[in-house]
Amino acid sequence: SAAGTAKRARDPRYQAVYPIRGKPLNAMEAQQAKVNANAELINLLAALGVKLDAKNIETAPLRYGKIIKLADPDVDGKHIEALLTGNIWKYAPHVIRQGRLYALLPPLFKCRYKDKLYFGMTKDEIYKQTGTQKCDVQYIKGWGEVNASEMYIAMTPGHRRLIRLKAPDKKGGNELTELLGKKPAYRKKLLGVE
Repeated sequence: SAAGTAKRARDPRYQAVYPIRGKPLNAMEAQQAKVNANAELINLLAALGVKLDAKNIETAPLRYGKIIKLADPDVDGKHIEALLTGNIWKYAPHVIRQGRLYALLPPLFKCRYKDKLYFGMTKDEIYKQTGTQKCDVQYIKGWGEVNASEMYIAMTPGHRRLIRLKAPDKKGGNELTELLGKKPAYRKKLLGVE
């Protein structure tokens, strides 16, 4: 699995990997009892150092300096990323306010050419790197197609592309809650399909 590959590729001195199984609960409008019963979400928050019963979550020390979401580049991966962001915004907004939450921009293509590995967002980017179009460029459907020796593209500073997620203002926070909420009207409005 991709989580196993990431665990083998990480530097255990300062990196931890927490695998998410399937799509996480959308806790934005979920009843608190449902959230409390969701082991996946509770364990994720606990891994970060967040306790839901804490009096002041904002001052609780976090266990990690950077929290990086490593999701597949497909639609399901983007959905999982959105749900995780919403859950963290709801239960640990200080993670985002402190600038600690990142999304990894995964490469979409890879190519091994003349014993060297190349990654890129487009085939043209790889052709430019290799200097030729006579190379076998492969589409990366998900992280499961990247082995541990190639995972440096996600785990190694200087090789990975990170996007720091910024905290929304009050209006943006309300829009995020509405976007991830149960009612589809706001999403339909954004998509222009009212």
